[in-house]
Amino acid sequence: LNDNFIDSMDKYYSDYLATAKELGIISGVGNNMFLPENNITREDMIVILYRILLKINKLPDEKDYEFNKFNDINEINSYAVEAMELFVKSGKIKGNNDLLMPKNNSLRSEAAQFLFNLLIK
Repeated sequence: LNDNFIDSMDKYYSDYLATAKELGIISGVGNNMFLPENNITREDMIVILYRILLKINKLPDEKDYEFNKFNDINEINSYAVEAMELFVKSGKIKGNNDLLMPKNNSLRSEAAQFLFNLLIK
């Protein structure tokens, strides 16, 4: 795979990133860079998982959960709104009281809880 991010060459994960890029699951941060060794924000983690589920036609169904109740939805980047809204409305993301905290780095415990909600609930 030759079309990889310029900051992701010759690493153990290079082929995985190139494949994910080719499939449209990840798009990087601009200038053909991915910053693979940086932390991941909650919204970016959710977007990647959304794109994976979209590719395999396994997005969750919306339910009656309210998206607009969160006080920080205006902080969500435009590329992440659709994914975050779907996962909130489907009950896969509960937030923290009245916050989604899209710009915060995802804790390992949060990632585990989100994956549990996606796979089990």
